[in-house]
Amino acid sequence: MVGSHKFGLSLRQKAILGIGFTYAAIVSIFAFSAVLNEQKIVKEEMMNTSMGCTRLFAKMVTEPLLQKDIQAIQMHVRQAGPMAKFSHGRNVSYVIIQDETGHVVASSGEEKIKKYLRGEINLKAFSADSEIIQDVGSVVDVAIPIFANGEKKGVVRLGISTKDMEKKILQSRRWALQFMLGAIVLGAVLGLFVDRKVKGNLSNLIETAARMADGDLNQRVNIKTGDEMEAFGIAFNKMADKLQEAHENLEHKVAERTRQLRESQAQLVHQEKMASLGVLAAGLAHEIGNPLTSISSVVQILQRKVQDKKIIQQLQLLNEHIRRISKTVRELVDFSRPTKSELRPVQINDLIRTALGILKYDKRAKNIKLETHLDHQLPRLTLIEDQILQVFINFILNAFDAMEQGGTLTITTSLENESVCICFQDTGVGIPEDVQKKIFEPFFTTKPVGKGSGLGLSVSYGLIQNFGGTIEVESTVGKGAKFTVSLPVRTEV
Repeated sequence: MVGSHKFGLSLRQKAILGIGFTYAAIVSIFAFSAVLNEQKIVKEEMMNTSMGCTRLFAKMVTEPLLQKDIQAIQMHVRQAGPMAKFSHGRNVSYVIIQDETGHVVASSGEEKIKKYLRGEINLKAFSADSEIIQDVGSVVDVAIPIFANGEKKGVVRLGISTKDMEKKILQSRRWALQFMLGAIVLGAVLGLFVDRKVKGNLSNLIETAARMADGDLNQRVNIKTGDEMEAFGIAFNKMADKLQEAHENLEHKVAERTRQLRESQAQLVHQEKMASLGVLAAGLAHEIGNPLTSISSVVQILQRKVQDKKIIQQLQLLNEHIRRISKTVRELVDFSRPTKSELRPVQINDLIRTALGILKYDKRAKNIKLETHLDHQLPRLTLIEDQILQVFINFILNAFDAMEQGGTLTITTSLENESVCICFQDTGVGIPEDVQKKIFEPFFTTKPVGKGSGLGLSVSYGLIQNFGGTIEVESTVGKGAKFTVSLPVRTEV
């Protein structure tokens, strides 16, 4: 049972977590990318604005610097800090104006700018031949060299505070964090929505699969969602149909194979019985034949010497019985050791005509109507002619005996499934079902004593089997019997 297993997280829980985390991850990546992009934009804006402010201030002090008008320069420096027009709202942290020797001509305060007038920052700013921007932590240092007649006359440097930029970046990070938290909540809500939609259908599938596993293959699911889940339900039902069909076919095949095995077993038992009876028949024929020959010789001698008519009649009756016993002995020999004649191509229709020609003057055929329906396209079979003729005569005589009050014997030949079929159908008394199972056993007969030895059908069965053929019987009591002999087209002995 599916329900007996214990799992970690259920499929619905995995679905909720998967959808929530996936959604949150996507939104987080988007938010992080947006923050990075915002930082880049703010920084670029900061750099461009700082450069613009410094260029404007440089234009204002260039003339006083070239004329060495220190007072004018100092006035501009004092106005640079508080006046927002130079920085477009940004805070100017310091102003430094250096002459061509690096000497500070004017500044916003000695203590404030001390750390920016030494080290690599000052060296890069003073030695640059073009505009340069240096990020030095909380301040952006912008330096613009002043040239006159191709000679460097000094450097104008402004330090622009980055507090506004950091504030904007911090705000964007807070926004991104809030956005991500909202995305996680929204993802969880979305997961719950999907879970509600999927839960019922999954439960249906699991329960149906469990019932099918218990053997109820008639179970089907009913999912109407108009999406992939419905398509999955349709595929599941198709699989169930195929499984049920395969199960039914398997049951049918098992039943058929069982029937075939039983038939094969019964046929094997019958063949073993026939083989044992053949050995017994050969022994009986030998034991009976020798004394019978001696008795026959004595009877013949007595017939020549005795003159009494009454005794002669009795000896003739005795000799008739001896001939009957001899005939039975010969049939026993034929049953135990079928004669081995020469194999040659044989036309079955010709043998049918020969058998009918032999038996048409038999007194038992007097009230019998003979009908033949012979297929003239039959191929020749490689057989022993005398043995097959004996088989046909046995079937015809049995039909005559079954129709003592008259009737119709119909003989039909045809080609079916690479085999030649010969059918003997009479309108006689028929054969009871329990007798049909015994008619091919030696010495079994339903005829009165003296009218049959019970070996005719047994011998016929053995001969046909030797040629790889079969004999089938169909009969209904009161409606006659039908014997069908099938011989393969390629017959080997």
